[in-house]
Amino acid sequence: MGVHSRLWLDTARLSSTRLPGGGTEQLLRADYFEMEAGPMAPVSLPDHCLLIPLQSESAAGLQRRDGRQTPLDLPPGSMVVVPVGAVCSWEWLAPVKFLLIRAHPERIQHFIQGDLRVLTVGSRLDGSNVLQDRDLGNWALQMKIALEEPGPGQAVLFDALARVFVVTLVRRYAITDDAPFAETGGLTTERYARLLDYIDRRIDQPLRTPELAHHLGMSDSALVRAIKQTTGITPQALVMRRRLAAAKARLRDPALSLGAIAMATGFADQAHLSRSFKSAVGITPSGYRRQK
Repeated sequence: MGVHSRLWLDTARLSSTRLPGGGTEQLLRADYFEMEAGPMAPVSLPDHCLLIPLQSESAAGLQRRDGRQTPLDLPPGSMVVVPVGAVCSWEWLAPVKFLLIRAHPERIQHFIQGDLRVLTVGSRLDGSNVLQDRDLGNWALQMKIALEEPGPGQAVLFDALARVFVVTLVRRYAITDDAPFAETGGLTTERYARLLDYIDRRIDQPLRTPELAHHLGMSDSALVRAIKQTTGITPQALVMRRRLAAAKARLRDPALSLGAIAMATGFADQAHLSRSFKSAVGITPSGYRRQK
């Protein structure tokens, strides 16, 4: 078995970047490969990635990710989840055909928040290695077919399939909060994404309205009006929603104590978390954890 070149990413049989108008503005990038048995050189990509075998029989081999080795047995409808920046390589026991779907984090976030009007705080795929989802596998196959059949509307068809793929992912695997979106006005998608990113990266810290306004280059009053138009709530209510959503995501990990979750999400202590959580959700954090 030979070692595939480090340039294997450049050997795609089909690629959405070759479509008319294809390139940096696509919601998803999809590349189709047909690889011989053997090891593939390690890669690290700045995107969320799914490696989806497209063949009638199982794809078997090994995955090495960030120094850990895992055997793979991927029946139809299976896909390998590759986090942003992870160093991955694969070794296949037999020839394999697969679609590598790449999603740039900022572009996906803008689509989810701007087009779907959804606030996400995490993913149920975090920590996953392999996902079983025949519907996503079918949409991936349809994207591959769209790439190999030129004709009128080819790029439009691929874009439509990519959107269905992302919407399916969000509906099934995104962890969302319940903050409402106003229908018109408010912050632009880009500014709103910047604001949420700023809040989420500092969720364990005090976050006051003047600080948020300064980050966006706005006055306090302008930010209050813009957030009210965008979400229907105040800046501090938005921060609290993000804290509670982050706490919900962490409650799925039974190894984390309520005190640790409170500290990690910016509450003064466990009691503060419990009061705020019950007031907003209707049950205590412990009760929420038992339900999950």
